[in-house]
Amino acid sequence: MEAQAKAAGAFLHLSSLASAQTSIVERNGIALLVALLDSERLCAANNAAGALWQVASTAAAKGAIIKAGGLTKLVALLLRTDSAEAKEPIAALLADLARTGHPSLRPQQPQRQLALLAPGRHCFGALR
Repeated sequence: MEAQAKAAGAFLHLSSLASAQTSIVERNGIALLVALLDSERLCAANNAAGALWQVASTAAAKGAIIKAGGLTKLVALLLRTDSAEAKEPIAALLADLARTGHPSLRPQQPQRQLALLAPGRHCFGALR
């Protein structure tokens, strides 16, 4: 687990460089970072989230984060971390992903709702 923390820390530092951001996206580094969000070591998970936040500057990167299951893992990490410093990039990344317009974030066609109440009745009818 110490190796995870060191690897995530290295990704965090590298992800601040534009050239490294491109390499991380092109070489499937996003999937590795998303996997680190589940690390038992909060340090590793928080560093991975910070790296994802820095890398998520393109639509391709944002799509890769979503495709790798990053949304649910980021929300889970946001809930389990106590560090305000770590929560800021996680929340910022979640907000940024929500604004992307990625197809997986668009509302689905509404399903036809089943009528739960018979016509002419209301929910308090059973109380009478």
